[in-house]
Amino acid sequence: ITNRIRGRTFWYWTLSPTPSLRLLILPTDLSALHAEGGTVAENILRKPHAYTVGPEDVVGLFRQMRAAVRPFSQILRQESGALASMLQNIEIQQRLDRNASPLYAAVKRGEEAIGTPYLRYLLVPRGLTIDLKGVKATNRLTGSDPTTCALLHAQHTVRLGNMRSYVEARSAYQPSADLFVFPAEQEAARRERAAKSSAARGQLPILSAKTTALLDRDAQFIDQIGKLFVRGQLELAESGGSWTVRTQQIALQPLAGRAGDLLSHALRQGRTDPILRDTIQRLAQERSGAGGTRAQLQAPLEKLIASQLPAERDLAVIIIWALQDSQ
Repeated sequence: ITNRIRGRTFWYWTLSPTPSLRLLILPTDLSALHAEGGTVAENILRKPHAYTVGPEDVVGLFRQMRAAVRPFSQILRQESGALASMLQNIEIQQRLDRNASPLYAAVKRGEEAIGTPYLRYLLVPRGLTIDLKGVKATNRLTGSDPTTCALLHAQHTVRLGNMRSYVEARSAYQPSADLFVFPAEQEAARRERAAKSSAARGQLPILSAKTTALLDRDAQFIDQIGKLFVRGQLELAESGGSWTVRTQQIALQPLAGRAGDLLSHALRQGRTDPILRDTIQRLAQERSGAGGTRAQLQAPLEKLIASQLPAERDLAVIIIWALQDSQ
């Protein structure tokens, strides 16, 4: 609209000492015949100033603009009446109510109660007095468009895992690097495919978005952490259902702690402590370690990859990848 107004605004200068700013307002029917001959459009080309108004003639501006929109007012009244007539139908109201609902279906997980707060805003034309019983709305607002009735459903904190579309997409997921574009996702798919054989039947280990982001930052360093388990420099320990990381190496003590925190913590520490980073790289490359054999890691990895915590499952996937890479 601004561009149109700017395009139809110009300076008009006759014999007066100063030019006048004019706004061109076109008639609704440009093809109509003009009293001076030709069409209205042709007359505008000859005398455009005759169809303009200036800032000193506000009343004239209002009259011309009202004349320009008058033909549309009848259409608006007709559409507004048609809308009011449609909304009297309870089936139309129910369809409006259904169409405004979120495009997902909830998935039940055990006894977990799935209930998230939501707001529904019903926007109706001014003067519409129909009682819309078929529409569930928490707020009713008055809109400026007499031809539109809209219902906006806003639902917050919807858990991704509780969406049926997500569950169905996850079950159809294939860990193939060829199916991805971004390098970090390709790297994640390769590691997921390697860990597939170690997971329980029907269970597909999928790296979390957080660990995939870590691979994007430094995949080589993350793999070196996995190799520390293969070399026996780091060990997994379970106590009361919680997994921890232990080490006999004094230089690797900063890595000891909760297993789920290891990957992000190690990358953060390695970026700020070059000595620790060099130590990790050196120990990961050593071939003399005998403690981290496949047989010794198999039992804890089978439990770790079945953990309820994504970060712990991710660590299992990284260690399994390191085992295969070390063969």
